[in-house]
Amino acid sequence: MELDEKGNVKMKKTIGLLLLILILTVGCSDNSIKDKEDSSKPVQNQITKEQEVQKQDNFVFESKDDIQNNIKSKVVINTYYEEPDSLKDKNTIILNGLMEGEFIEFIVEGEIKDFKHVELVWDEKENALVEKSIINKFDKLTNQTIVIKTYLPDGIPSEKIVWKTLSGKTYEFVIAQNG
Repeated sequence: MELDEKGNVKMKKTIGLLLLILILTVGCSDNSIKDKEDSSKPVQNQITKEQEVQKQDNFVFESKDDIQNNIKSKVVINTYYEEPDSLKDKNTIILNGLMEGEFIEFIVEGEIKDFKHVELVWDEKENALVEKSIINKFDKLTNQTIVIKTYLPDGIPSEKIVWKTLSGKTYEFVIAQNG
């Protein structure tokens, strides 16, 4: 961090980054996040008591339009410190992120389209996170579990996931500590 003449810490970039992360992760008003008692219920893969202890967070994304039109296009994202049981499932797609040590479990219930696992970098000129490259991409995923071996940073994130529901609603999940 830079210091000005008076020795005060310039927090402008830090606050801007934190606001950007908050906007990216909470910005979708159609997101429905399950409460804690719902997060203990098994989703597509059975979740053991051991995994409930090691799980960091649980996020659910489902468009109100899809629900109203009876379209199944739901995504559940779980983050783990240790390998989830879904890694043992032969049908699970395993992807490598930019780093390793933690895990993102991306569970599709129904169908989604335009899945992208994207690399992010901090752009000093724009004072914002920008997409650098696409790490992994799928045109369509149906009733599929993906596990990304990566790291959930406390600071500036370096990866995100982007996808669309069948009704065309776009969602983003920035891979960072606490989503």
